[in-house]
Amino acid sequence: MPVVLHTSLPLEDLPNHMARHHVMANPASASLQHYYATSAELVPNSAVDLLWQFTGHPVHVETFSRIITGLQGVMLVASVMILARVLHGRWTAWSVASGLLLWNLPLLFGLQNYSLALPIALLALALWLALEQWRLPARIALFMPITLLLYIMHFFAFAVLAIAVFGRQIDRLLQDPGARRQQFAVSIALALPFLLPLTWLVYDIAFGPESPAGSFTWYGVAWQRLILLATPFMLPYADGSALLMWTGAGAGIVILTSLYTLLGSPKGPRLVLDRRLRGPVLALLVACFLAPEWLNGVATVQTRLPLALLAVLIAGTRWIDLPQNAARALAALTLTLMAARSVAFERLTALHEAETAQLRHVLAALPPASRVLPLRAAGNVIDSRLSHADAYAIIDRNAFVPGLFQGVHALEVRNRWLDHAHPAMPSIDECTAIPGSCPTSLRTGFRYDRAPIPLRFLDRWPCKFTHVLAMDQPVKFVERLAFLTRVRRDGRFALYKVALPPGASCATVLGAAPTANQPPGPPPTL
Repeated sequence: MPVVLHTSLPLEDLPNHMARHHVMANPASASLQHYYATSAELVPNSAVDLLWQFTGHPVHVETFSRIITGLQGVMLVASVMILARVLHGRWTAWSVASGLLLWNLPLLFGLQNYSLALPIALLALALWLALEQWRLPARIALFMPITLLLYIMHFFAFAVLAIAVFGRQIDRLLQDPGARRQQFAVSIALALPFLLPLTWLVYDIAFGPESPAGSFTWYGVAWQRLILLATPFMLPYADGSALLMWTGAGAGIVILTSLYTLLGSPKGPRLVLDRRLRGPVLALLVACFLAPEWLNGVATVQTRLPLALLAVLIAGTRWIDLPQNAARALAALTLTLMAARSVAFERLTALHEAETAQLRHVLAALPPASRVLPLRAAGNVIDSRLSHADAYAIIDRNAFVPGLFQGVHALEVRNRWLDHAHPAMPSIDECTAIPGSCPTSLRTGFRYDRAPIPLRFLDRWPCKFTHVLAMDQPVKFVERLAFLTRVRRDGRFALYKVALPPGASCATVLGAAPTANQPPGPPPTL
């Protein structure tokens, strides 16, 4: 319903993905090619990019992204139901509860390629289990192209399959101590389909060029792993999403309370896990605890595997000894929550669409091929729903913005503009762009001083960017910059033209900006 009724979806990273597709679809655009370069090189994060290229860019990028988002939802539920069918030998009503996972955290983050590739990984796992009685050479030959395709679609989707298969083979070794040597040899042979993607990965790490996204790796906060199974129901932003938050809490309670019966008494109504999934579930659970928050410059890594684990658990479990009235009540509650979550997301989408229309009205006053610096109001970067909404300047005006993704996608910023860009940074807090302007109490969002990659694009930014896009109102300090002239304002957005006074230097012009609690001092060193 939200995908059909609205054109703009509140998926955090989605504008950047659409902007990249716009660049890919317009190789003859002089202004786009002036700033960006696309590559035919395959990277292990290419599911939607390849589909976009192979279909020949059939529709507008926004329509294409809506179609992909709809496919992601249908494929997630379908893949869980098919995996359950393989495991239990029949279709199960409980597997439909995977619909409660639809508006999950990775999807709301806008992790487009992973969200499309994960159902393929679940289908590949179903195929792996269904064909365990096949002859060894046939299984190896069949899964050679499957694992390679899955790796190209998304590395973490490939990792889901590899971890689950590893857990399954270890479990089979432990099940039959008498045939352990034979099972070990079989497992070594079955590892062959995973060898080529892993070799590709090792080669890229050892000999590939350094990624613009860097190699920063950080585990994150350990205690957050204690609530990892609740991760898929969380939200990356709070603005306008209270109903989605509460329905997500309800969905999490239904699924996690149901799964808790796996650990309860062997008598009474309970879920039971198919024996073949014991190893895969344990392996995925361990991987969830070990997954870092940042891995080689890629953020939010720890949010991906919990979704896969819950999907596998729903597929691999079935209810026993559940009274008919209790089954009906559970079905009614589950379906009601599914509908409520879709309505909640639709309401959020309506709000987002209205704000996106305001943004695009403001951007209509932007000259094509301009260079735009997006700024958030002081302390408001924690509202991440619009983190990359500035990418509409690329889609609508063939402009340049500093935060278009690089390094993990087949797109690069041309060398001349590298110091104008960052491989992933969202819209910047105005406090960071105007040194000394804001007291510490207003710095409530991202700690830019701890960013794994320096923000070089802010160095002397008045000489690098032709326009400033304010993503919120009121901006307390941008409005006071004398060299900015407002061009257009609509709702929470405003566009300013950068016009330095004759003879002014980029390093000193920011020193004229008044601060929150003191008069301007010496020109800042940027």
